[in-house]
Amino acid sequence: MTGLSTLLAGISYPSCVMNASGAWSGTHQELRELAASATGAVVIKTTTTQARVEDVKGCGIENPGQSYYLAVLAELRATGKPIVGSVAGFTTAVQIGSALMKEGPGVFARIEQELRAERTTHATDA
Repeated sequence: MTGLSTLLAGISYPSCVMNASGAWSGTHQELRELAASATGAVVIKTTTTQARVEDVKGCGIENPGQSYYLAVLAELRATGKPIVGSVAGFTTAVQIGSALMKEGPGVFARIEQELRAERTTHATDA
């Protein structure tokens, strides 16, 4: 029988099947369920440094902010499953300086950056 394990960027995943960012990964409970499942990793919903809800409703980037996800990381890591962080920002500086990126070494198996062309009416990417 062919196995589903894979090696991606030098990181071993028990399965190549994992959730997409945002799919069943927006709440602590959903993340816990993913960590307990047979997926190869837990991919956290794409997040920004601060909560973004009303000003971006419907564009797929609404999220409770990075502090919400950082609060559950230790619990998720304890499962031994690779954790993939996903960050977004409307400027490169915001993406590079994001809290998830700072937590990255040793915490996340991989960090995905979502590059978006769209802009909100706000001048900052809080």
